[in-house]
Amino acid sequence: MQLPNTDWLREPALRQLFAAFDAAHAPLRCVGGCVRDAILNRAIHDIDLATPSTPDAVQALLTNANIRSIPTGIEHGTITAIINGRPFEITTLRNDTSCDGRHAIVEFTDDWREDAKRRDFTMNALYCDSHGTVTDFYDGVADAQNGRVIFIGNAQDRIREDGLRMLRFFRFNATHGRTEIDPAAMAACHDLAAMIDDLSGERILHEMLRLLSAPNPIAALDAMAQCNVARHVFGENLAPTPALHHLLALEKNIINPLLRLALMIPSSPACDNPSSPPPASGGRMGGGLLDRRIASRKHRATLALYLQTPLLKTDDPIALIRNHGRESARTLWLRDAAMQALSLETYTAFDATLEQQAVPEFPINGADLLSLGFAQGAGLGAALKTLEDWWSEQGYQPTRAALLERAKRLND
Repeated sequence: MQLPNTDWLREPALRQLFAAFDAAHAPLRCVGGCVRDAILNRAIHDIDLATPSTPDAVQALLTNANIRSIPTGIEHGTITAIINGRPFEITTLRNDTSCDGRHAIVEFTDDWREDAKRRDFTMNALYCDSHGTVTDFYDGVADAQNGRVIFIGNAQDRIREDGLRMLRFFRFNATHGRTEIDPAAMAACHDLAAMIDDLSGERILHEMLRLLSAPNPIAALDAMAQCNVARHVFGENLAPTPALHHLLALEKNIINPLLRLALMIPSSPACDNPSSPPPASGGRMGGGLLDRRIASRKHRATLALYLQTPLLKTDDPIALIRNHGRESARTLWLRDAAMQALSLETYTAFDATLEQQAVPEFPINGADLLSLGFAQGAGLGAALKTLEDWWSEQGYQPTRAALLERAKRLND
């Protein structure tokens, strides 16, 4: 077949790359996700390519064409070409000669079908040339168009080769699936779920955040719980909660996968008692994602904010913005609205307040107090905090002069 959309193939950097291979009489085809998403008329981001040329030949070819190259994965046949700052991964066709569930030993080949056979799903084993002509060995075009995530060959065998394929299976069902999740693959995932324990935390989190970034990940998350995969990912067999369902109904254009992850925690007492915080990260997620230390420091801090911050008090939006920052306050309000199953109208009204609320700046600082004779040290900070609390209690109305006068009385 011909791709319905070939505009992306006319990108100047990609055309330059194809021209370099044409000049050397070396075949080159785009492969995988870019072809799949072109068939589905989706946005195309990374463009990966495949060739029967060996890595050494690819490097020589690129050098002759004055194209910078980096041997990013040369032991597995991958060279990255850089054109005008744009990276293109070019991988030599290969067979996996042995796999231990995490690592593969490969040999290079010139057989496109053999290369396709080692890929995970039929919709990812697609190739196209520079004119948009598609090569499809396993009915991947039809599966992509119908939203069927199907392993190439036997699902048990493919997962035994690489345990990460389980998480990719659920992720692709979330992002590209539109039919019942393949029961044979579900059974294989159930039988082999313990293989996830041998994967690195970083790889697990990467796949889970991509899954949670899908427009609606509910069916995939339910399936993970049904076949016990969720237990090996999260430390317990978490399934979508009512709060997560409600979050999907409230979200606007921005998807926050870490917030979705936080709301996978079932039935927080904060939903019933506004004075109680949501469960801490070491509680219901003990032994799971956080305790395995697979999140970056930034991820851990963000999840701690979502999991440990008590429900917001909405009577003072200025204080919320000053305490949390405008964007964090809005995200926490979205969390609260989802946890409490608030109506879209209630959520939207206060979100608009947080978005538009002007926030006055506290009129004085430590230097002002030093000029009034305050001593440097902890007492200075305490006095400044006392003055700021009074300013807030007075509705942020006291002027700089009024604050300085009150400071003088404090220091007497």
